Amino acid sequence: RRRRRRDDDAAAAAAPSSSRDDPEYDSVTEGAVTFACAARRSDQPGTVPGFYNAKTRRARDLSVLALAVEAAARREAHEISAASGERSRPMLCLDAFASTGVHGMRWLAESAPDARADVVVAMRDVDERCVLLARRNCERLVDATGPGSSSFEVERSPADVAMHSRAWDYVHLDPFGSVAPHLDAAVARAPHGGIVSACATDVSCLYGACPDVARRRYGAEVGHRGGRNAADSNSSGSVGRRPAWFKELGVRVLIAAVARAAARHERGIEVLLSCAPKEAHFAWVVVRVRRGAAAADAAAARIETMW
Repeated sequence: RRRRRRDDDAAAAAAPSSSRDDPEYDSVTEGAVTFACAARRSDQPGTVPGFYNAKTRRARDLSVLALAVEAAARREAHEISAASGERSRPMLCLDAFASTGVHGMRWLAESAPDARADVVVAMRDVDERCVLLARRNCERLVDATGPGSSSFEVERSPADVAMHSRAWDYVHLDPFGSVAPHLDAAVARAPHGGIVSACATDVSCLYGACPDVARRRYGAEVGHRGGRNAADSNSSGSVGRRPAWFKELGVRVLIAAVARAAARHERGIEVLLSCAPKEAHFAWVVVRVRRGAAAADAAAARIETMW
């Protein structure tokens, strides 16, 4: 009877509830995958485990395509090198902020099959409840589609620790908040030719509305100097005003921040893709990392002032 009571208590603890700490889950389909996520999807990101941000689906769509293209290119290169006896290895991909695991699931279900390539998809999250949810979602995906040549792993780990733990071929950053604090970790161990994907949702500073925040986080001057009166300016004398080209401004500020972070670790970057969709509140860039001081200097030299 005591054992049954303990089993009942464990089942009750694992079952979804409507409390803040253990939210109810919804079933959502995105792309080729169906997964469970927190029912309160409209809440602030990070307030509940398993948060799903439908507004950033466009970034995930593009990330799935970007990984498929890169994995296909590497497969073709490995096929050529295989003639000389070299052994190929699967592409190591990291989703550093897994939450529900939807991003990694789409890599497994869409990118790898489209590229006809083997990938190892690693998902990390600091919240144990997100880890359990993402692992369960991935297991259900494998049960539905069958085991393939690609694989996944879901573990609890801070994003920066995960990025420093291994030289990843593809790293995706989509944190709750600014991406700036994680850029150094993303590029520090990036191999030559590795890919870093960064999605920033703190667009108020990227787009010029909060100059002081942009200066603190991204080292960028995005405000207009001076104003008609003191009320127009913030404490530094910069006016928080979005220019007509604010979307391009945000993308370029993000690219410059990635370039500076890479240069600090003797690496340069090559921009492969960037976007800031009109209907979505994020800026997203994909870069290829090039190792060496010459590459770092070349990328840093391209950082200029926009008027």
